[in-house]
Amino acid sequence: MTTTIYCLVILLLGLTGGSAFAHFLEFPNKMALDGPEWFLVQTQIYDGWGKTLSLLLWPMLGGLLFLSIRHANARVFWIAVLVLVLIAEVGIWGFVIRPVNAVVNAPGAIWPLDGWENYRATWEWAHIARTVIYAAAILLAARAGAMINGRTH
Repeated sequence: MTTTIYCLVILLLGLTGGSAFAHFLEFPNKMALDGPEWFLVQTQIYDGWGKTLSLLLWPMLGGLLFLSIRHANARVFWIAVLVLVLIAEVGIWGFVIRPVNAVVNAPGAIWPLDGWENYRATWEWAHIARTVIYAAAILLAARAGAMINGRTH
């Protein structure tokens, strides 16, 4: 049971972290778009991603909670650190990315959008931060998983 939950947590980390990594890969091209193109991409492609991916976060956190209850000692420390890292990711999404989405995707939002360069930079760099956070989360999950399976090195 523990191994199954652990595998689900890793799978969900990969799925949600994969979206952040996709933003990381497209970063140079997105920063090179002119205003109207960037606005079109933001309003036509990205609306809805956050809503869908956030559904994956709750089972992942539930699995981490199960693992921390089931396994004591140092394992709990690594799982707790992992949960804090994921909370930081949610904070970046909620306090940085979501407000930009709210402006760009507001009903009636039209081009030209005042301050679009700042919105673009904020949105794109926040996704770079999310990529780093997910990379750390996957490493922490691997560490916690190794401890759960009795490997401490």
